[in-house]
Amino acid sequence: MTLDAPDLADTLARAGGPPLVRAIIMHELAHVLGLDHVNDTTQLMHEENSGQFDFGMPPIAVMTQPGHAVPLPSGASVGRTV
Repeated sequence: MTLDAPDLADTLARAGGPPLVRAIIMHELAHVLGLDHVNDTTQLMHEENSGQFDFGMPPIAVMTQPGHAVPLPSGASVGRTV
C-alpha cells in the first residue's frame, strides 16, 4: 500500500479534510486485508468515495457478498476448530 503524503497533507489542511484522510486510509487498509471494491455507491469500499467516512456495513458483510472472494494465506483453511 502506498499513500501520497503531500496529497494527504493537502487534504488534511482543507475544511473537512481529516475525516476524508481517515476514510482513505481505512479504504486502503481494507484492501490490504483482502477486501475488494463493491458496486454499492453508499459503501466505503466503492471505488469512488461520495462522502462515506466509515464502513456502512461491517467489513465481514462486504467480504461475504456474492462474488467476493477472500484470499487466504498459503496453507490456511476455513473451518471451526474444537
